Amino acid sequence: MRLHPKLFSLFSPAPVKYQLDSRVEAEALGISSVMESNPQRMTAMGHDQVARLNQIHRDNPGEAEFMGMAIYSEPPLEAAEIQPYGRPQKGRTCLFSMAGELPGIEDGERFPLGDQWPLSCTDQERAFCLLQERVRKLWSEGWPDMEMRLALISDYAGRLRRLGEHNFLHWDGEMLFAHRGLEEEPLAFLELSGSVELQSEQLKLSFTAESDLNFVVVGSTSLLPATAIEIEPGTTCCFRNGQLQESCEPVIFWENS
Repeated sequence: MRLHPKLFSLFSPAPVKYQLDSRVEAEALGISSVMESNPQRMTAMGHDQVARLNQIHRDNPGEAEFMGMAIYSEPPLEAAEIQPYGRPQKGRTCLFSMAGELPGIEDGERFPLGDQWPLSCTDQERAFCLLQERVRKLWSEGWPDMEMRLALISDYAGRLRRLGEHNFLHWDGEMLFAHRGLEEEPLAFLELSGSVELQSEQLKLSFTAESDLNFVVVGSTSLLPATAIEIEPGTTCCFRNGQLQESCEPVIFWENS
């Protein structure tokens, strides 16, 4: 089953209020956020539940340092499959969402999960578990800097790209990483500041923040304005303090590696 949700995320070094100003048309919808280390997850399946979740976020603006959204045009089999997924790592809630299929990722010898067992049967959650296991090993050696984290995630993205093209967004509790692989729905980003409105053909959001606060939104191009900057194919980007910090070009492997 093709699970290609459209992805959206907000990332800020300080809390930002956000409000849905238009109805999100979807067969399923997932919204996860973290505010002062406190995670919140809300999911909806079917038109009635999606409409109620839309109404909640129109009537009650959210506030978060990170917010992720997954919008499904095709319904998943069960609510546990709805992204973004969340898991703890070193006392921080990490969030992850992916669009794309990865046939072969169920090979436990090639892609070991350690103790990171998925709750669903999706390629996407298994990919998150694999990343969490790799990150766990890196963090066991200390507090890795941005370059080390970006190198690990770029290597991870390159290895999974041999299974299938995909996009993913990963927030590790401190930094946001975005990998663009899909041609049919590229990822893009937009750096913002203060109180602004964001509008595209499929999504309208308003943000309220201090005038000097920089934050970034990253997501599928159809959810962002035309002014958004498209991430290059195969590239992995790292965002911190509301801005793009560094990017890594595609990692290429020999066929027998």
